[in-house]
Amino acid sequence: MVTFGRMKTGAGSIRYMKYYLMSVKSMLTLAGQTWRQLERDWKAVVLGLFVMILVLAGISIPW
Repeated sequence: MVTFGRMKTGAGSIRYMKYYLMSVKSMLTLAGQTWRQLERDWKAVVLGLFVMILVLAGISIPW
């Protein structure tokens, strides 16, 4: 928790907030790009989910 000690000073907290906002913004843009790609390739996503469910069911069922 290095950032917590820095938050008492004004400049440090502003820098921390800028960094936080930048990271949130990049996460949102990444999520938006992923969502647009998912909208295009929704068939592949559904197929992948189906395979994942099958694999999980196969793992959970004791043969």
